[in-house]
Amino acid sequence: MPTTTFKKEEMVAFGELRSLNQKQLLHSLDENDKLGIVIKDKLSAVVLDMKKYEAMVAAIESYEKLQERLEEQELFQELNLKQRLETDRDQWERVPADASLFDWLDTRKAE
Repeated sequence: MPTTTFKKEEMVAFGELRSLNQKQLLHSLDENDKLGIVIKDKLSAVVLDMKKYEAMVAAIESYEKLQERLEEQELFQELNLKQRLETDRDQWERVPADASLFDWLDTRKAE
């Protein structure tokens, strides 16, 4: 799992990039999760292996979909609660005396 911290071997000065050949760059990415590029004594950019980048994008997309579902579920619960509060008590369904609340809910879901 990539981290936001960088070891010394995971960083390269921008000026050193010109001296790296493709083989060295790919080897560095094979050895490390990421390669940080230092510009003016500041970590300014990151190079990732394409497969790791695609996995990160997929994880972010999955997270965003999950977040949307959670927001939809919260909204549905708010609307459902509002509807329940606005419904007259004489229209409420009663749980049969011989049934537990959980059993009654299971039968309601099945309907």
